Amino acid sequence: MRAFLFVDLLLAAAVSHNTSVRGFGPIRHFVHAATAIGRDEDVSHKIRILNWNILAPSWDNNVGKKDKSAQWPFRLPKLMHEMRLRKPDIIVLQEVEVILWEEQIKPFLKSHGFQSAYACSESGMGIAVLWRHSRFDLGNTVEVDLGDASNSRWLAQKQGTLNKDQQSRFFSKGHPGLLIVLGIKSGSKLRKEQHALLVGAAYIVANPISLLPMRLDIQAVQTLMLMDSMERVLEHESRYYASLSVVVAGDFNVPPYYPQMSFDLLSKHIAQEGDFDQMATTVMQGVASGKFQTFVDPNSEQQTIASPVYELITKGVLGQDSIGFLVAAIKSAGYHPSRILEGPLYQMLTTKWLKYQMMSAYAHVLGMEPMTNALETLDFVFFLPAQRRPDHSRAARLAVTGVLAAPPPQSRQKLVAGLGSDHIPLVVDVGLCTPSKSGEVESQRREDNSTTPVANITHSPPSCDSSSQERIMEMLASLERRLETLDSKVSKPCTFAELKWALVASTLGSVLFAASTMLLGVTSALMRQAMTGCLLASLLYQGFVVSKI
Repeated sequence: MRAFLFVDLLLAAAVSHNTSVRGFGPIRHFVHAATAIGRDEDVSHKIRILNWNILAPSWDNNVGKKDKSAQWPFRLPKLMHEMRLRKPDIIVLQEVEVILWEEQIKPFLKSHGFQSAYACSESGMGIAVLWRHSRFDLGNTVEVDLGDASNSRWLAQKQGTLNKDQQSRFFSKGHPGLLIVLGIKSGSKLRKEQHALLVGAAYIVANPISLLPMRLDIQAVQTLMLMDSMERVLEHESRYYASLSVVVAGDFNVPPYYPQMSFDLLSKHIAQEGDFDQMATTVMQGVASGKFQTFVDPNSEQQTIASPVYELITKGVLGQDSIGFLVAAIKSAGYHPSRILEGPLYQMLTTKWLKYQMMSAYAHVLGMEPMTNALETLDFVFFLPAQRRPDHSRAARLAVTGVLAAPPPQSRQKLVAGLGSDHIPLVVDVGLCTPSKSGEVESQRREDNSTTPVANITHSPPSCDSSSQERIMEMLASLERRLETLDSKVSKPCTFAELKWALVASTLGSVLFAASTMLLGVTSALMRQAMTGCLLASLLYQGFVVSKI
């Protein structure tokens, strides 16, 4: 109790100096999805998800420096204020130190109606998922060790075939992931009538330097372990609910695209092994000076390479370029690729065996991934776009309805001073869409109206009299004969001017023909004769042009 009262007092003191409803950070605007809900669908539940790396104090390189605004006692109220301000229903956090979690963060958010699940590594650094107790029932909690080969369906029976290099590189240290099944509270207390959400949380191992992705292969394997576990939980739990949709959020420590210079730097490091410190200093100076760019727009002219992690999540398998990138990363880390990329591990990375490919919520709404910290894109919220249970009458699908856009680029110092973290929180609104009853009725009505009874077809009055129909048929036959004449004269040379006037005349004649045809259905006999004359004139004019070519 004393811990979260202390946080409340700090929050009140901080807010007294900043009364803006937008919070402490830069102004951000909400962007709604263009087409999220179908015409024949209702949104049965609206859910807001917040994903955030809150910057662990022990990993903050500002510790011991003079900038007090970047120290944890000053950052914590800003973090808590931002979470309350955005009014999320589900929160996914990364870089959560176990002591701070137990003594400050968890008690504070619990006092504001959130229940939680937490998992951490041996170092005491963890991830957390929180949800509003008033909106969700906890169904199941699965903690996944991404560094344990037995958690993989692909590797579980083949652990004995992994060599020592593979064991030490991928499976020597624990690395937690979380999967939480949340039943959405509704009128029914029966779980089989309840819609549910499977929330995955991840913090993938980081590279020593962003432009030197020397741990790409480790990141790819951890991502596969997470996706594999997600699919197993989805298949098991989906039988108990009316529908089970999926959201996976976290800090994946990889951008969606790397600049070509990342591959070039890795290749240079391979050629000059043992000089990593000097190269790291060069890279950091290049980033600080703007010489090296870490954020890459795939639509720009800058050469890019797809991130293997992003490719695995959105496509389910690695392409040849990504495999080549992994080879360079493995070499730069001092391993021989033939020892790492062999056997069942290589097959797991290069075989398309995952059933589901996810989509990025921000890319879905904005068309691209935003910068999520001062330099690049590392944080994502992925979702399964359509997850229905066909045997349920009110099956639901998950749709992203909007996202909180990223602010203009900020320096790390400004982000930490404003928000309390060097990452921005990603805020995503989703809706569970179910077939609407009114839509079902309207759909049936359209089907009924789309079929005209045979009796109506037989006795429907003609749009024009028989004489007009005969004259139209004669004119169409005349047009066909003139077109045949045109075909026979295709090889005849003509000047550019003749061709130009022919195109103008043909276009004008077509317009007259279309207008007269559309108006032949009018009931006035005088108007029908006028339109028939207009049609005849257009055909004659086209025939005249044809004869002149």
